[in-house]
Amino acid sequence: MQPYEPQEDTYLLLKNAKKYAKGDVLEMGTGIGLIAIEAGRYAKNVLAVDINTKAIAAAKKNAKGIPNIKFRTSNLFSKFKKTEKFDLMIFNPPYLPAPNLPEEQFAKDIALDGGRHGYEILGKFLDTAVPFLKKDGKILVIFSKLTKPEKVKEFIFKNCLTYKEIDSVKIPFEELYVWLIEKSKLLMKLENKNITNVKYFTKGHRGFIYQGKLEVKSDKKSTSTKSKTVMIKINNPASKATERIKNEVFYLKKIEKYHLAPKVLMHTDDYFVYEYIPGIFIREYIEKNTKTNIIKTLKNVFDMMYLFDKLKINKEEMHHPVRHIIIKNHDVKLIDFERANYAKTPKNVTQFCQFIISIQRELREKKIIIDMKKVIALGKKYKKEINEKNLEKIKGMLK
Repeated sequence: MQPYEPQEDTYLLLKNAKKYAKGDVLEMGTGIGLIAIEAGRYAKNVLAVDINTKAIAAAKKNAKGIPNIKFRTSNLFSKFKKTEKFDLMIFNPPYLPAPNLPEEQFAKDIALDGGRHGYEILGKFLDTAVPFLKKDGKILVIFSKLTKPEKVKEFIFKNCLTYKEIDSVKIPFEELYVWLIEKSKLLMKLENKNITNVKYFTKGHRGFIYQGKLEVKSDKKSTSTKSKTVMIKINNPASKATERIKNEVFYLKKIEKYHLAPKVLMHTDDYFVYEYIPGIFIREYIEKNTKTNIIKTLKNVFDMMYLFDKLKINKEEMHHPVRHIIIKNHDVKLIDFERANYAKTPKNVTQFCQFIISIQRELREKKIIIDMKKVIALGKKYKKEINEKNLEKIKGMLK
């Protein structure tokens, strides 16, 4: 495969690369080395990388006699050490979509074909680049409108990065964009707290959740550390709800002594970090478990709901808690307290009664038969008199 010859995208990226080249620079997909050579005029060290051995050979020839440029054949970061860090990464990825090629032929022209949609190679790069960035490191990329900029934004967001468009040009049949990508303020704060490998996990109506690794001391006497998986929750900027982070932290700390929910490890008004709770959601648990285990677990949840009712705390969402209950080895934990609130007449038990009624079919498949009318009647009685006696009557329906 012949190396990629410089074209409009190369020269547009070259023009911008020289503005940011300093310290230790990486050029991924170097081709014949034009940008790496230019970066070498301003940077202390340059590492030029390409998957194509012919491209590396050509780049070495063109850079002969330039002492601060090194070369490496690698498929993205596959041949990198974890300790390697860069002030600037430059990447002109293959970005043309190849929708009609079978998957095994995506790399028919590795310099041009970015995958079926055009953004796959750039996405893989962004998904693996952050650990190799220095604290204030930057990424400079160029891609085409054909690559679907909205999809590129997704990769940036999911890796807790930010971007700004610093240049663009229209050429026949397409438009090219140069984006400067940096660590977000959140990511920099988390890294200062020894939290790394931050990746988007999921989102709700009012928040986004990332997962990361917290480096903690193995024990009080030791200087060695170990990684602990943690979750990071931030406000969803699109949500009209305000102060949800502060609210959730308040209630999680309020119930911390009962060990029913993840422990808050650190927090600000913008985000909080909490323990990762492994396990499966309640519907999957019901599908995979025996009648005896399911009944025991559902009764356990009712006991939790009764505790919240006594504490005058409305958990909320318990009429449809399909992603609010996590179970591992029959141990139940609750997550998502962003809507929790104090209430004179709490409704946790009665809301969970609604959920039990809504999953009658799944329970019936496990030979757990409930009388819907009786559950409703017992729920109404419990609502009038919140006490353990009425709770036990509701739990007694599960048999």
